[in-house]
Amino acid sequence: MGPHDPRRLIAAVVGKKKGRATFAMKRGLLCEPEARKAFQDKNDSHVELEVTETGLFLSRHHAFLGASPDGLVKCKCCAPRLLEIKVPLKIQDFAKRQLRAGELKKSSGYYTQVQVQMGVTGLNTCVLFVYSNEECRQISVPFDQSFFTEFVERCKFFTSSYLLPYISSNW
Repeated sequence: MGPHDPRRLIAAVVGKKKGRATFAMKRGLLCEPEARKAFQDKNDSHVELEVTETGLFLSRHHAFLGASPDGLVKCKCCAPRLLEIKVPLKIQDFAKRQLRAGELKKSSGYYTQVQVQMGVTGLNTCVLFVYSNEECRQISVPFDQSFFTEFVERCKFFTSSYLLPYISSNW
């Protein structure tokens, strides 16, 4: 299977291929409450700051899209925004791979993740909170409508060209 072969993605979508939790994913889930607390402490200057854990959001406009951000952030002084927490082993390594000039690279998978989260929830900002025991960084990521629109179009193409034909021939 080549890099553009859809079979692996189809298998994941229809549940034939189980994703496996990596060490980094397990560590992230384990450290998430500690990271969320650190986020709240770092942002205690916000008036009546409230960070709420969320579940799965489903898109009102695109039935095939859903997102589960790590939190919803509200306060009296700012517009509501999403929270996405990352807990890398070393923040410097994360920064080298994922950031450019202090901003999340558009080529990063995390960029796609937070753009989809914002597109699905209708919020215009996501705070990417990168946490380790030694330090933490907070990156505000604005919603990019054109990026999200193109992502949706690619999903529609994949669904109509590959996923639906697979389902109809294997049902």
